[in-house]
Amino acid sequence: MIFSQPLPRIASLVSQHDFVLDAPASEPSAGLPLSNGDLSASLYGGPGLLALSVRKGDAHVGEIGLRIPRLDSGPHPPPNPLPLPYTGEGGGTKGLSQVMGVGEGLTPFPVLLHLYDATAHVALPDGTEIDAFVAATRGLIVLRVRSQRTVPFPAALELCPKYEVRSANDEESIRHSTFDIRHSTFECDGPFRYLRQDLSASLSAVLCGFVYGARSHTAVREDAILATFDVPPSGECLILAGVATSQDGPDPTRSARAEVERALPHGYLLLQREHAVWWERFWEKYEAEDSETTDYRDIYCSRVTCQEKRPNPLPPFPKGEGGTTCFPARKDLPCRSNR
Repeated sequence: MIFSQPLPRIASLVSQHDFVLDAPASEPSAGLPLSNGDLSASLYGGPGLLALSVRKGDAHVGEIGLRIPRLDSGPHPPPNPLPLPYTGEGGGTKGLSQVMGVGEGLTPFPVLLHLYDATAHVALPDGTEIDAFVAATRGLIVLRVRSQRTVPFPAALELCPKYEVRSANDEESIRHSTFDIRHSTFECDGPFRYLRQDLSASLSAVLCGFVYGARSHTAVREDAILATFDVPPSGECLILAGVATSQDGPDPTRSARAEVERALPHGYLLLQREHAVWWERFWEKYEAEDSETTDYRDIYCSRVTCQEKRPNPLPPFPKGEGGTTCFPARKDLPCRSNR
């Protein structure tokens, strides 16, 4: 999932208005009216791709892109990189639809939309279902993905231009995973900067992407986001993405925590009170270390043992009652300090 623009105030925009999708657009330039009459969105689809573009008036606000690997591509399909947002001539940022070339093979998907309270339900032809919850969470965009079939994970996806993202099929890559939350793994620079999901296990939902909230995709340390995966054994996948940007982009004088809290002012909103204790401890350790050199595996793993239960950072949405999840320090997925 990506936001392919420096996202002017997407958090404040969606906190004031509900995203209510009416029908898929037949043309890339045709917008879907949202509930406030000023925001509009267009839904595009193509082979393995679903994109939602959001505009405010004539201005491009941002884009959400989902790349879903082909179901018939086999267990080890060739690398299929997700295009990064890039700055065109004159300093303008081109969105995902422009990068992918809408009108040149990227045609509207025959999707089915069903309206709910500030949500949209999307059923793809391959049986994948996506529930999108937007606006009610003040800047959080929640995507819930379900699939009846196991989808092979691509051998490689280039998501971090300055950092290596190893193959999910590479056992050594799995052993060096930064975070292990149930069946999910995060890699790359910081704890919630860029994210990838390891689906080497037989999970039945595939999403791999990153949240983009900086002026440029090369400004790795300037964006401030809160994002996490939760992949229960049922094969459902929840993605939570909170973009923390100011009027003119991220504020380099503020800490990552302050940037996140500015976008998510109510204790991370979906995170219940008991979860806040765990996050407080994480942030204390995170801010106490040099963010350029800290290995977040040491931070995370030093707090978790196979006998210890920590609050699950992502309670079920939207009526979650929280709970705890055991994070075992498994021998086949050791913490760095144990290697």
